[in-house]
Amino acid sequence: MINFIHCYHRYFLVFCSWIFLLGTEVMADSRFKAPTSLETRYLVVISDLHMGLGKINGEWHPYEDFRWPGALNAFLHKISELGNEHVDLVIAGDFLELWQYPADVACQGDGPNLGCTINEVERIAQRVVKAHSGTSDGIPKAFDSLAAFSQRGENRLHIVPGNHDAAILVPQVWAIVANALQADRGRIRLVGKDSLGVWNSIDGRVVIEHGQQMGADLNRYDNWPEVVPKSGERMVRVEGELNVQKLFNSVEREYPIIDNLSPEVAGAWYRAQDRGISGSIADIAKLAYFMLFETSFEHKVDVLGGGPTLQNGSIQWDLQYARNELGYKLFVFSLPSDDKLRKLLTEESNSDLAKKIVAEFNALIQQLSDDELKHLCDQLALQADKARCWAPKGGAVLEALVKSRHRIKRNHLKLRKKTYPKMNTFIYGHTHQLEQGHDIKLSDFEVVTVFNSGAFQRVMDDENYRRRLKLAYPQVSTSEGLKELDLNKDFRPCYTAVLGKLEGNKYNLRTKRWYMAEHEKGKFIDVGSPLCNW
Repeated sequence: MINFIHCYHRYFLVFCSWIFLLGTEVMADSRFKAPTSLETRYLVVISDLHMGLGKINGEWHPYEDFRWPGALNAFLHKISELGNEHVDLVIAGDFLELWQYPADVACQGDGPNLGCTINEVERIAQRVVKAHSGTSDGIPKAFDSLAAFSQRGENRLHIVPGNHDAAILVPQVWAIVANALQADRGRIRLVGKDSLGVWNSIDGRVVIEHGQQMGADLNRYDNWPEVVPKSGERMVRVEGELNVQKLFNSVEREYPIIDNLSPEVAGAWYRAQDRGISGSIADIAKLAYFMLFETSFEHKVDVLGGGPTLQNGSIQWDLQYARNELGYKLFVFSLPSDDKLRKLLTEESNSDLAKKIVAEFNALIQQLSDDELKHLCDQLALQADKARCWAPKGGAVLEALVKSRHRIKRNHLKLRKKTYPKMNTFIYGHTHQLEQGHDIKLSDFEVVTVFNSGAFQRVMDDENYRRRLKLAYPQVSTSEGLKELDLNKDFRPCYTAVLGKLEGNKYNLRTKRWYMAEHEKGKFIDVGSPLCNW
């Protein structure tokens, strides 16, 4: 009888939600009040703020990535104005940084697969909430700004869990966050287990998630959105969390911008080179794998014909040749020409260390799926070397469009289509690498427009990082630059968002940058504006 009542209540809520305006999500929390207004709503998506431990004794904690409460507060006022206070703001994951702990919280875990206890992660969440509540220099901090935003007009805030803040899926942890945001007023909701951690518009046309479940990501949860095993004592710990602890937590005092590069893993790779190629061979291989698979680009390249075929301008690689003949070279020659690991494996190939790394890469290549192998072939094609994923046969030079991560995203979108058959727009974050709206063709009749919202914090892509380093410190290597560049001085005050109005039955979305130095006036600018580039 109880199960029947529960099911009836659940489907009643789902049915009722359809009478509300497109663009609001199916209710999961009885306190959440879906908008009743029939006016056009405005959708805004941001992600990856990574709010952490804030200031300690007046100084920013080395782990803290979000140091810009003024920029966020002004941004929230601006989008509220643009949307006539009928805004759905979706934070698409990693709102909070719960993988970097205060010194008095051990979080030693239990083996490689179990991390913090529930009590420990509650304590971390309490510290983060406290650090970002109240005011600073007369400016509301993030939690106060978000709470105030949610209470204006018909605004709503939807929080999607990511990998760094997966713990908000634990009721005790969410209660701490919800209390600070004043979620009991019915304006804020967690996109939780009932939605599989995926936000969708009522009509199913817009789907938003964090992105760690895409492809063979090291941050992927096997049983997402279940983040606590049946024992219920500790959090599940994914391999990516272990990497954060190994690569970021212990060195961020010395390398303060290590996780402010895009893609996020780039800083860890540079740091590994600054210390020399060291650590376990398996860790080196996984880090190289992670870096290459997090990178996304679309680029035209000239390739020597006679081997592959072209379909719709895209190369069809010879995977048997790539797997069995190229092997480890797929990793090595996909790295930049000045990369230290690349130099080690080419210039000191007879050293014991080089031989061990080659063996690890060769073994890893055999484990990759065909789509993952194609992704490495795409990366290889971007480099200036002649190595390609087919046996050299000569022939004409062809121009082809290389779309890195395209196949991985396409396969993920096909899975999402099964749940959301009307999906025509997909938005994610996770990699910190901004992607403007681009179409991915799933079939002759199905096209999905994909956005990556980037990160609502100060980040710098690899091209700008190298350019800025050359301008400011021409004698400093890319790895040593992690110690030299400064978040305030060298990183532009640029934050990214995807936003737009609901027009008819479809959102007209675009990517914008919010440009604002703290304590100054902010404005939206185009993605390509020179204000955000060196």
